[in-house]
Amino acid sequence: MKRVLKHGGYFFVQEEFSDGEQNEAQKTHILRHHWDSEIDTLLGVVHCKTYSRQKMRNMMDNLQLSELEAFESTSPVRCLICDRKFDCERKGEITADQFAKEIDDNLGRLDEHVGLEIRERLRKEGERQGKDEKVWRG
Repeated sequence: MKRVLKHGGYFFVQEEFSDGEQNEAQKTHILRHHWDSEIDTLLGVVHCKTYSRQKMRNMMDNLQLSELEAFESTSPVRCLICDRKFDCERKGEITADQFAKEIDDNLGRLDEHVGLEIRERLRKEGERQGKDEKVWRG
Protein backbone atom coordinates (compact mmCIF):
# COMPACT_ATOMS: atom_id res chain seq x y z
CA MET A 1 0.00 0.00 0.00
CA LYS A 2 2.85 2.35 0.74
CA ARG A 3 4.14 1.87 -2.80
CA VAL A 4 0.89 3.09 -4.40
CA LEU A 5 0.07 5.80 -1.86
CA LYS A 6 0.09 9.20 -3.55
CA HIS A 7 2.53 11.71 -2.06
CA GLY A 8 0.58 13.59 0.60
CA GLY A 9 -2.18 10.97 0.46
CA TYR A 10 -3.90 9.34 3.40
CA PHE A 11 -3.77 5.73 4.46
CA PHE A 12 -6.31 4.62 7.06
CA VAL A 13 -6.17 1.48 9.13
CA GLN A 14 -9.00 0.61 11.47
CA GLU A 15 -8.55 -2.54 13.49
CA GLU A 16 -9.60 -3.66 16.92
CA PHE A 17 -6.98 -4.54 19.49
CA SER A 18 -6.95 -7.49 21.86
CA ASP A 19 -5.70 -5.81 25.01
CA GLY A 20 -6.70 -2.79 27.06
CA GLU A 21 -10.07 -1.84 28.46
CA GLN A 22 -13.01 -3.01 26.41
CA ASN A 23 -16.66 -3.15 27.34
CA GLU A 24 -18.49 -6.49 27.27
CA ALA A 25 -19.84 -5.93 23.76
CA GLN A 26 -16.33 -5.19 22.44
CA LYS A 27 -15.00 -8.33 24.15
CA THR A 28 -17.78 -10.30 22.45
CA HIS A 29 -16.75 -8.78 19.13
CA ILE A 30 -13.13 -9.86 19.69
CA LEU A 31 -14.32 -13.41 20.38
CA ARG A 32 -16.38 -13.25 17.18
CA HIS A 33 -13.38 -11.97 15.23
CA HIS A 34 -11.29 -14.91 16.47
CA TRP A 35 -14.14 -17.28 15.60
CA ASP A 36 -14.38 -15.83 12.06
CA SER A 37 -10.60 -16.10 11.81
CA GLU A 38 -10.71 -19.80 12.63
CA ILE A 39 -13.37 -20.45 9.99
CA ASP A 40 -11.48 -18.52 7.33
CA THR A 41 -8.25 -20.34 8.22
CA LEU A 42 -10.03 -23.70 7.83
CA LEU A 43 -11.08 -22.52 4.36
CA GLY A 44 -7.53 -21.45 3.44
CA VAL A 45 -8.22 -17.70 3.74
CA VAL A 46 -5.67 -15.57 5.58
CA HIS A 47 -7.46 -13.96 8.53
CA CYS A 48 -5.38 -13.17 11.61
CA LYS A 49 -6.66 -12.98 15.14
CA THR A 50 -6.61 -9.56 16.79
CA TYR A 51 -3.26 -8.02 17.68
CA SER A 52 -2.25 -6.13 20.79
CA ARG A 53 -2.18 -2.34 20.65
CA GLN A 54 1.61 -2.36 20.70
CA LYS A 55 1.88 -4.93 17.88
CA MET A 56 -0.35 -2.76 15.67
CA ARG A 57 1.66 0.37 16.49
CA ASN A 58 4.87 -1.50 15.66
CA MET A 59 3.45 -2.59 12.30
CA MET A 60 2.44 1.01 11.50
CA ASP A 61 5.86 2.32 12.58
CA ASN A 62 7.53 -0.23 10.29
CA LEU A 63 5.79 1.36 7.29
CA GLN A 64 8.10 4.36 7.77
CA LEU A 65 5.53 6.88 6.63
CA SER A 66 6.55 10.54 6.82
CA GLU A 67 3.66 11.33 9.16
CA LEU A 68 1.76 8.93 11.34
CA GLU A 69 -1.23 9.82 13.46
CA ALA A 70 -2.84 7.14 15.59
CA PHE A 71 -6.17 7.51 17.34
CA GLU A 72 -8.68 5.16 18.83
CA SER A 73 -12.34 4.98 17.97
CA THR A 74 -15.11 2.69 19.14
CA SER A 75 -17.16 3.32 16.00
CA PRO A 76 -17.04 1.22 12.85
CA VAL A 77 -15.84 3.02 9.70
CA ARG A 78 -19.35 2.97 8.22
CA CYS A 79 -20.58 4.88 11.29
CA LEU A 80 -17.80 7.47 11.03
CA ILE A 81 -18.85 8.39 7.47
CA CYS A 82 -22.63 8.04 7.93
CA ASP A 83 -24.86 11.12 7.55
CA ARG A 84 -26.44 10.28 10.93
CA LYS A 85 -23.14 9.81 12.80
CA PHE A 86 -23.93 12.49 15.39
CA ASP A 87 -27.55 11.56 16.12
CA CYS A 88 -27.58 7.79 15.78
CA GLU A 89 -28.51 5.95 18.97
CA ARG A 90 -27.70 2.47 17.66
CA LYS A 91 -24.22 3.21 16.35
CA GLY A 92 -22.42 -0.01 15.58
CA GLU A 93 -24.99 -2.34 17.11
CA ILE A 94 -26.70 -5.35 15.61
CA THR A 95 -29.49 -7.42 17.13
CA ALA A 96 -29.09 -10.93 18.48
CA ASP A 97 -31.14 -12.22 15.51
CA GLN A 98 -28.79 -10.55 13.03
CA PHE A 99 -25.82 -11.93 14.93
CA ALA A 100 -27.33 -15.46 14.88
CA LYS A 101 -27.95 -15.21 11.12
CA GLU A 102 -24.33 -14.20 10.52
CA ILE A 103 -23.18 -17.17 12.62
CA ASP A 104 -25.36 -19.55 10.59
CA ASP A 105 -24.19 -18.04 7.30
CA ASN A 106 -20.56 -18.33 8.31
CA LEU A 107 -20.98 -21.94 9.46
CA GLY A 108 -22.68 -22.72 6.14
CA ARG A 109 -19.43 -21.86 4.38
CA LEU A 110 -17.85 -24.89 6.09
CA ASP A 111 -20.44 -27.49 5.07
CA GLU A 112 -18.40 -29.10 2.31
CA HIS A 113 -14.96 -28.39 3.73
CA VAL A 114 -14.66 -29.73 7.27
CA GLY A 115 -16.11 -32.57 9.30
CA LEU A 116 -19.23 -32.52 11.41
CA GLU A 117 -17.28 -32.53 14.69
CA ILE A 118 -15.47 -29.27 13.85
CA ARG A 119 -18.67 -27.63 12.57
CA GLU A 120 -20.54 -28.63 15.73
CA ARG A 121 -17.78 -27.24 18.00
CA LEU A 122 -17.78 -23.95 16.09
CA ARG A 123 -21.61 -23.79 16.14
CA LYS A 124 -21.67 -24.15 19.94
CA GLU A 125 -18.96 -21.54 20.31
CA GLY A 126 -20.83 -19.15 18.01
CA GLU A 127 -24.07 -19.64 19.93
CA ARG A 128 -22.32 -18.84 23.22
CA GLN A 129 -21.11 -15.56 21.72
CA GLY A 130 -24.57 -14.62 20.46
CA LYS A 131 -26.37 -14.88 23.82
CA ASP A 132 -26.38 -11.10 24.33
CA GLU A 133 -29.40 -9.13 23.11
CA LYS A 134 -27.18 -6.88 21.05
CA VAL A 135 -23.51 -6.85 20.23
CA TRP A 136 -21.11 -4.17 19.16
CA ARG A 137 -20.07 -4.33 15.56
CA GLY A 138 -16.69 -3.03 14.51
